[in-house]
Amino acid sequence: MDDIFGIVTFDNRGPIKSWSQLAAVQAHNNRETTEMHCDPDGPKPLHLIGNGSLVADTKARLSECEIDPDNLRKNVALAYEAVLSASHPYFAGLTEEDEADRLGAFVVAVLAFVKEAWKRVQIVSMVLHRDEYTPHFHVVLLPLVQKIYRRWPNRGEAWALNGRAISGPGEYQRVHDLYATHMAPLGLKRGVSRSRAKYRPYAAELSELDAAKAKAAEAAAASEKAASEAREERARLTAEWFEQHEQHRHIRAELDARKAQLAADGMRLEVRRREIRNAQEIVDQACADAVAKSAAAADEFDVAERTMRALDTTVDHALAFRQGLLTLPLDRLPDAAIDVLRTIKDFERAAELIELPDTDRLPDHVVDKFAKLKQGLGR
Repeated sequence: MDDIFGIVTFDNRGPIKSWSQLAAVQAHNNRETTEMHCDPDGPKPLHLIGNGSLVADTKARLSECEIDPDNLRKNVALAYEAVLSASHPYFAGLTEEDEADRLGAFVVAVLAFVKEAWKRVQIVSMVLHRDEYTPHFHVVLLPLVQKIYRRWPNRGEAWALNGRAISGPGEYQRVHDLYATHMAPLGLKRGVSRSRAKYRPYAAELSELDAAKAKAAEAAAASEKAASEAREERARLTAEWFEQHEQHRHIRAELDARKAQLAADGMRLEVRRREIRNAQEIVDQACADAVAKSAAAADEFDVAERTMRALDTTVDHALAFRQGLLTLPLDRLPDAAIDVLRTIKDFERAAELIELPDTDRLPDHVVDKFAKLKQGLGR
């Protein structure tokens, strides 16, 4: 399997130098406190070395080696903790049976490695955790070695805490090389030698991950807020546009209605104009007819008046002539004159045949004159 590694890490904060630090390691490894990055329903810690009483076991081991646990020199390297694991894909994507087989093989290989790698020092605790993202071991080492003190060579070998037995020159490289040798049968590779990569507790990674998630959540919240504001702005603009559109629609409808009203009014005005024009034509024609009739009446009146004047003169002459004839002595008249006088009766009959014009269209004095003429002719 490519790019799947066996991993050995030491705390980059250095060795454990106080009992309080060791107690914190014990609490963590025993799951005595709630760990946010652990599955509360996951398997319990499995102690392959030790029984969970890390502080008590360490003090007991020191006492057995004639070292007073309550009188250690200042800043002594009391213990080291190593974490042994593999890349997460090594344990992922397996059936339950295959996972159990792979984990069993891993446990056997790690246990063999631990016993060989740190046989010169004391292994006080080895715990398997399976409730985190990747199964791993926590191994607590006491740098207890036998040595001859230069000051007291006559005392012979004595136990002492010597951190160089674990962290001295070349020790970490030796441990990594040996771990790679034990993991090779499992298909796990060694990491880059002397890469100076530091151990970073999973809690620190989780903290950074949480911080990244929080930052991403903040970014998502900001993005959602911006999107929400954009939606609100879009909704506001849409509502504003719709309101303006409705206003424009109403205005357009009013203008169309007004335009239709004006068109209807224009049509009515045109009809009225035609009616007025027709009426004017009728009036003009009536006026023309009236003028023509008036002119004709005036002409008739003039003719009648001239006729009357002529008749008047004629009647006067006729009356005078008749009167003169009536006064003539008949015995003195020749026969021809007597024949003329005999025709006077015919003259009177002709006078009776004279008809007056339409008296409704003549002035009163003309009518009177015609009446007098007729009366005079009949005498």
